[in-house]
Amino acid sequence: MKEKNLNYYLSLPYKIVLHPAEEGGCAAEIPELPGCLFQGETKEEALEMIEDAKITWLEAALESSREIAKPVSKGDKFSGKFVLRISKSLHHGMGTFSPSLSSGILSNTHLRLSLPGFL
Repeated sequence: MKEKNLNYYLSLPYKIVLHPAEEGGCAAEIPELPGCLFQGETKEEALEMIEDAKITWLEAALESSREIAKPVSKGDKFSGKFVLRISKSLHHGMGTFSPSLSSGILSNTHLRLSLPGFL
């Protein structure tokens, strides 16, 4: 089995998540690499420095033989299907309070059409 080295992991398309930092500025993190984050004064600084943080994180993980997660692709993570169990009373209430459900539209169809408005 071929050993995976730093260059292998650096070639993988890890997702970088940006969000406002509590203290001001911008934070960048790589969710698949726990603790791999950087906070900068600007988005550009955070994006530039998260790459250095990723290299440091990967080097430490390789040195300590820690398992390194591969990036999750959209196709791997989201199938387009989810199962949701609700109580009978809530299911009944959906039909009572929603005109579209009481007019014969299926619950699944109603939720599929309604969810995008909440996201």
